[in-house]
Amino acid sequence: MLTKNKALILLYSFLSLSILLVFWIGIFDNYDPNKKINQQINSSFAFQIDNDQYITNKDLKQKNILLYFWASWCDSCAEEMKIIEKQWEQHKILDYIFVGVNIFDDYSNASNFIRKNGITFPISYNNNNKAIEFGLIGVPETIFISKNMQITKKIIGPFDEKELIELLKEINTQ
Repeated sequence: MLTKNKALILLYSFLSLSILLVFWIGIFDNYDPNKKINQQINSSFAFQIDNDQYITNKDLKQKNILLYFWASWCDSCAEEMKIIEKQWEQHKILDYIFVGVNIFDDYSNASNFIRKNGITFPISYNNNNKAIEFGLIGVPETIFISKNMQITKKIIGPFDEKELIELLKEINTQ
């Protein structure tokens, strides 16, 4: 009797795990983080920086763009923001623009974070719709856009300074 119960428990466990696996594959099988690579940015591309200031695709033509999606509660984002700030200081006079795109966050927390950490590159707040538009799954995520307004690279998760420097060089040659 005890062996029969163990066999039934094993059978039910196996069936439950199999069903979960099928659902998992069904949900995530179609997700491709690089799906938007080589995709052209649409003509209405814009980020609100201040209440009355926007960065649009017209401002960005002939510039390499780094879009950094972040949140104030993200620990790895805090480290990366310092790396991005350092590179921004070195690249802003070149044909680059960096935009920090705040998502899944409260405005006051995000703006306090920016002020406290001395971030000077442009920041756009409350962009949950942009997260959907660019197919994000969380923070941090970084998207590189070439001078011809084409998505060339997408990084899901954190990076270090050496990786960022290499990626900035790579996008500049495209």
